[in-house]
Amino acid sequence: FVDWNTGFIFPKLKEGDKISLSTTQAKRGEILDRFGNSLAANGQVYEVGVVAGKLDNSVLEPLSKLLKMPPEQITKALDASWVKPGMFVPLKKVAMDDKE
Repeated sequence: FVDWNTGFIFPKLKEGDKISLSTTQAKRGEILDRFGNSLAANGQVYEVGVVAGKLDNSVLEPLSKLLKMPPEQITKALDASWVKPGMFVPLKKVAMDDKE
């Protein structure tokens, strides 16, 4: 048997008083380099990738130009040990306001 009293935690709490909890959504901090360039910024991005086993070699070159990454880097991502056929393989994150 435990003789519990809420006054153990809240000494000024009286009969009929209520306790409430409110939360505030935290905003993540941004990380800048010494020149003020963003290394980690808040915002939304598109994640561009391919489905393993669905990438046709004729698309590899145009995709690499569009994403500004060498075709070897795309191939290396698709050949990673964790990749299985049908899995989405992320290649690059692109800012939502990047129209190019």
